[in-house]
Amino acid sequence: TCRAHAPEVERFARENADKVTVVGINPRTWNNLGDARSFVSRYGLTFTNLWDSSNAVWRHYGGPYTSAVMLVDRHGNRVEQTTSRFSTSKYQRLVDGLD
Repeated sequence: TCRAHAPEVERFARENADKVTVVGINPRTWNNLGDARSFVSRYGLTFTNLWDSSNAVWRHYGGPYTSAVMLVDRHGNRVEQTTSRFSTSKYQRLVDGLD
C-alpha cells in the first residue's frame, strides 16, 4: 500500500473484516523488511502486511512485483488486487457480492 491510500485501506479492512481479508504485499524489489515494518507502524495498519522477500506470494498469485493490496475471501481465493489508487466504492461492491 502507498502512503496516499493507507488510511483508506485500513478503514476498509476494519469495516469488512468479517467478509474479506485485506493483505498488503511488499515485494523484495520494492522495500527491505525494516522499511515495511516502519510503514506499518507509522500508519497504524492492523490489516495483514507481508514482506515478500522471495516474491513467492507474487509468483503464486501472478502479481506485478510492486506494492499492492489484495482482497482474499474467506476461502482463500483472491477477489481482487490493485497496484493503483485504492477505490473503496469499487472494492465494497465486490465484497458485498460475496457469499
